[in-house]
Amino acid sequence: MKRVLVTGANGHLGYNLSKELARRGYDVRVSVRDKSDPSKTRHLSGLGVEIVEADITQADSLRPALRGRDGLFQVAAVYDTTSSDAEETVKEPTILGALNVLEAARQENVSKIVFTSSCVAVGTVEPGQGPLDEDDWNREAFQAYSQAKTEAEERAWEFVAKHGLQMASILPSVILGPGFHRHTPSTVAIELVMRGKLPFALPLVFGFVDVRDVVEAHIQAYERPAASGRFIASGDELPLMDLFRRMKALDPSLRIPWAALPGWLLGATPFLDWMNSKLRRLPRLATRDMILEYGGRVQHFRTGRIRRELGWAPRPLDETLADTIEWVRRIFLRPSEKSKAEPV
Repeated sequence: MKRVLVTGANGHLGYNLSKELARRGYDVRVSVRDKSDPSKTRHLSGLGVEIVEADITQADSLRPALRGRDGLFQVAAVYDTTSSDAEETVKEPTILGALNVLEAARQENVSKIVFTSSCVAVGTVEPGQGPLDEDDWNREAFQAYSQAKTEAEERAWEFVAKHGLQMASILPSVILGPGFHRHTPSTVAIELVMRGKLPFALPLVFGFVDVRDVVEAHIQAYERPAASGRFIASGDELPLMDLFRRMKALDPSLRIPWAALPGWLLGATPFLDWMNSKLRRLPRLATRDMILEYGGRVQHFRTGRIRRELGWAPRPLDETLADTIEWVRRIFLRPSEKSKAEPV
């Protein structure tokens, strides 16, 4: 059971997962859309893994990638929360791609599948409400990314039930931690804070988890024969402003936002974010659908199942933040920015 395929291997989670599997002696094959593109292979080439070309939206490319594999880690998806054409660029490839990979795994008789979903497929609650667990589904999602992840996982479970495949799904909250070579919507805000370019914090509450702990959840779900079903992988849950304050405590040189945006201004956030993006040439962080999804609500989860059945426990958030800060400083910041942040 050591011969595995990891899809989406050049992403934050996929890279760290591939690296750790190889370190543990697995025969790791990773798929990228274009082997001739150095940006997709440069960081994988030193891991001791086999790199193959496959596109999850092209069904015919997937069977050769899965041939001879015992297991599949289906990590690939489109993680984009601000797309202006989300139906085509986010939802279709995420949902269709997942089903294409599962069909190829069925045809190639893959024994075990670990499917990367997301806590956005579980949903949010109003402040003060009890936590959600693996029985909950976010079927009334506003954001295209949340809709895509929810439908992709639901249809994946329908597929494996129909065909008798063995699968476990891991549902991480906001993933931070080191080991990324291009930003995700989750990590880009860390760099903006470090560069002093985030003028305010959104008054939103998320769960956070270290990428290395999400990797461990995937591996435990694969190695434990009885592991199946959904597993929520989430650590500390706190407002974004509190996250930035903890970053400041770890690195006093950071110029964090002075405060969270007042709740009564939440409806204006997409416009303010758009203006900040245009004037300062920064990536978008907030859209109308994001505010509808998370405004006035919180991510709040039970994690008893993953702790009990997979022996999982997340590391302290401060360790994750310290390692993320160090990674961003080393990989992304210009030399002039490494000593101190730019003023807001």
